[in-house]
Amino acid sequence: MAKTPHKYRAEFAQQAYDLCLLGLTDEELATHFRVSRQSIANWKIQHLEFGKAVLAGKELADATVAGSLYKRATGMTIQEQHVVRHNDGGGDASFSIVTTEKQVPPDTKAAIHWLHNRQPGKWSRKVEVRMVDVERDLEPVDADKVIAAMEKIAELLK
Repeated sequence: MAKTPHKYRAEFAQQAYDLCLLGLTDEELATHFRVSRQSIANWKIQHLEFGKAVLAGKELADATVAGSLYKRATGMTIQEQHVVRHNDGGGDASFSIVTTEKQVPPDTKAAIHWLHNRQPGKWSRKVEVRMVDVERDLEPVDADKVIAAMEKIAELLK
């Protein structure tokens, strides 16, 4: 379905910034503004304020999430507020707000997620499977040498 091109308007920059803070992609921005993905790409180049708004919104959103994930992965101290009721004995009550600190322990899943993304070479879940052509990739083995080595190992284990 062809989209009717929308003419760019200056207020789109603020809208794009706000939408990017919510995590929208360029494809989703295109849907919101009822234009093609290519129109969004063109607007980012042709309208400097729009391009800056999209970039700033995405960077702030990503940085905020990354900071929250880091805190969750490493543990943190948070403050909680509770309303406490005080009775004076005569039927009247007063209320106060009490602030307490709470330790939130590190979250293993958050730490694993962080490490998978920050150091994929060390923490990746991917397993590399390689096919081997036995005749081409492996050197021939002398069966007598293998048997002799196995006999030596058996003797050492006795």
